[in-house]
Amino acid sequence: QETRLALQEAHLGGLGEGPMRSILARQLMLTGSAVQAVALLTDNTNAPLSADDLDILAQSCLALNRLDEARKYGESAAAKDDVRESSLIVLANVYQLRGRDSAAIALLERHRTRFSRSSRYLFTLAFSYYNRKDFAAAGELLDQVVSQDPHLAQAFSLKGSCLANLGKLQEALPNYETAVRLQPDRFLYQFQLGRTLSILGHKYQAEEHLKHSVELNGAHAPARYELAKIYSETSRNDLARQQLEAAIKSDPGFESSYYLLGRIYSSQGRHGGAAGLMS
Repeated sequence: QETRLALQEAHLGGLGEGPMRSILARQLMLTGSAVQAVALLTDNTNAPLSADDLDILAQSCLALNRLDEARKYGESAAAKDDVRESSLIVLANVYQLRGRDSAAIALLERHRTRFSRSSRYLFTLAFSYYNRKDFAAAGELLDQVVSQDPHLAQAFSLKGSCLANLGKLQEALPNYETAVRLQPDRFLYQFQLGRTLSILGHKYQAEEHLKHSVELNGAHAPARYELAKIYSETSRNDLARQQLEAAIKSDPGFESSYYLLGRIYSSQGRHGGAAGLMS
């Protein structure tokens, strides 16, 4: 806060052009004042925007969910010879959010050699390959990512999903286990591990991870559904029914819950309820 105030005083004192303006804008962005950072760089000034300015603007606009502006500033930054890594990642993120993964891949591949030592950069590229269902290419990139940053839980989770989509569940399992070990409070990692364990027949372990996933995020219907399947398979239909009813309440569009709940209603003699669910 003291640094921020000192920079603001310097700016007001007439030292706010060029590098000083960029320093203040970045400090504003880093301290959660993205709106002020954007205003500082764009309001009442004809000064040219440097690569650093464009980077700040792209990041700030993305943080504010102003995607069109983030794309505009990101593309301007990408056209500069001294483009920042973060500018490219922001622009790729915008493309990904807009479903333009091929554009993200083309952008990041163009600068890949320069940023090949950045696990964050390679992960962003791998994510677009994954979205485009090129699981082999994504997996190769993720191998580089985890070798550079063995503490990046997100990379292990995505690597597990690549292997799972390639039908290699047994190989996916240790990746999901590592993601959970690194970040046990992420409901999605607990769900991925629990579902994989269940498919591989390790029902007791799967149940524990799925229950933990539900505890972390009760609105995630797939976790409740997978837990209900285990309950149903082990003749605990009342518990299965409770999970499925909660899953439908939290996500009425998750159709698998209706089919399983209908079967459970039928097994309990509640045929009218089953018919209503299946219609």
